[in-house]
Formats: sequence, C-alpha cells, structure tokens
Amino acid sequence: MSYESQWKAIIEKEWETHKVKLTQENPKVNLKTARFNFANAFIREKYQAETKEVKDEVKKRREKEEDANVNSEAQNKSYQK
Repeated sequence: MSYESQWKAIIEKEWETHKVKLTQENPKVNLKTARFNFANAFIREKYQAETKEVKDEVKKRREKEEDANVNSEAQNKSYQK
C-alpha cells in the first residue's frame, strides 16, 4: 500500500465530500486535525481489508525501517561523544 501512488487522490476526493458535511455539523472544527484523523481512519480500514500476504510485507518493511532508525540513532549518539 502506498499513500502517494495509490491512496492520496482517493483520500483527497473523499475528504472534500466529508469536509462539507463536517463543517456544516461543526463550524468550529479544526480541519487540519480532522483531515489527519480522516486519512488515518481511511488507511486503517484499507489495511484491515488487505490479505495476510500484504500485511506480512508491511510488517517486514516496518521492521526494516525500525532497524535502520535504531542504527541511525546509535550512530548519531557516537558522534556526540
């Protein structure tokens, strides 16, 4: 699943429709926060509908990114000494 290539345009279109209803119901709503929550809920729903294979691939990528972040943090700390 790729936000930029697969979901961004769809989320933007659905958000515009949702935003009209949301602002009518609550004119003082923080649209930036509401947009972020809307996109998260959308992606979460799509992820839950994915196959086990896709979820396994996502898990592998997350683990790889976490490992890279840990290594980067350790390297940064070594430079600070």
